[in-house]
Amino acid sequence: MKKRIIALFLCLVSIVAVFAGCAGSIDPTSEYKGQQITMYLAETIYDLDPANAYYNESTRSIVSLLFDTLYTLDEKGNVKESLAKKYTIKEDENANEYFMYIELKDSNWSDNTPVTADNVVYAWKRVLSYNNSFETASLLFDIKGARDYNAGEVSEDDIGLTADGKTVTIQFEGPIDYDQFILNLTSVALAPLREDIAGKSDDWAKKPGTMVCSGPFKLARISFSQNSKTRYSDINYDVAAKAGEKTVYIPATESKNFREYVVNSFILERNAYYYRDSEEEEKLDITVKPYRIIVDCAMPDEDIKEAYENGTILYMGDIPMSLRNEYKDEAVIKDSLSTNVLYFNQNAEINGEKIFAEAKVRQALSLAVDREKIAEDVVFAEAATGLVPTGVFDSTSIKSMFRDNASGNYQYLSNDIDTA
Repeated sequence: MKKRIIALFLCLVSIVAVFAGCAGSIDPTSEYKGQQITMYLAETIYDLDPANAYYNESTRSIVSLLFDTLYTLDEKGNVKESLAKKYTIKEDENANEYFMYIELKDSNWSDNTPVTADNVVYAWKRVLSYNNSFETASLLFDIKGARDYNAGEVSEDDIGLTADGKTVTIQFEGPIDYDQFILNLTSVALAPLREDIAGKSDDWAKKPGTMVCSGPFKLARISFSQNSKTRYSDINYDVAAKAGEKTVYIPATESKNFREYVVNSFILERNAYYYRDSEEEEKLDITVKPYRIIVDCAMPDEDIKEAYENGTILYMGDIPMSLRNEYKDEAVIKDSLSTNVLYFNQNAEINGEKIFAEAKVRQALSLAVDREKIAEDVVFAEAATGLVPTGVFDSTSIKSMFRDNASGNYQYLSNDIDTA
């Protein structure tokens, strides 16, 4: 069978769903608990916090296996229930009251604790908190008080969110597009979290001992390495000092330099309590494949090629740059929404001149770039010709694309050497 390179994590959830209902079980004390897959990821991973996964596609794909969301998207892009069982709407136009009630299915965390509405409310308020500065907070701005809380103008008690067992009650500022709001809830950044876990430490999502998971997999093992070549500075670093019997923290006069720690490998194992009755906790379904996912994040390119060719690595989540031309005919591409932007430092001097401060120079450089060629040869992607990527829905309807509606009055970037 011909080998296939595929962005595995974008499809693993659907694989799990297909096999989850199959019959057959084994004793968990058995050495063999099911198939395992070894794979490679090219992007750097720092932690597995759903709210941080927004910034890294590889992390986002892994986190979607560890944390379930209320809703998800099928292979055709249609919204379907995941943790959510159903939702109902209650409107009173005269009183300007608009409510949504989301009822959750019965599912458990990886420590066999039920997933509850309190977990949803905690996770959403955490995303909205002005102390955290999560960019995905805007997904929840339709909720009453959410925008003001994110701006630090009201307390979290003023947010229109309450929990009662398995039911999440949401009050909105006014009439909204409910379909769009449900679509927002497919983001892994809004996955439920446990306050007793995530609220204890900023590093809770970096090690198995401090993580519980609601998705089909849990973190079994993780290994970090110190990058001796990379350091970063913390300009807000605080210095501890003694003031009598108390320890006080004062801002440092100089920034503190830290070495960079990154994940070099980790292992995911099946969550035995994912949509399972606690009475069945002593058995695992052998037909839920894979049982274990072994991921290497730090292999050199030549080692990746050798491991892939000899079958040690079954999947590559991302093909390293040096190997892309070799494997471009075998690559299976999965679309994702992203746009990368390069900013020029207008104060940079070249031969004593700040040439990037000249608008015409920047325009000429933009026109000279052949984005289609770069996309074809390097990233296997569609060229970015505007800040809004293709695939983004129009704000007025999830059935129409932003670019289709904006094409009449929006000038997209193009390659034009003569004009440049």
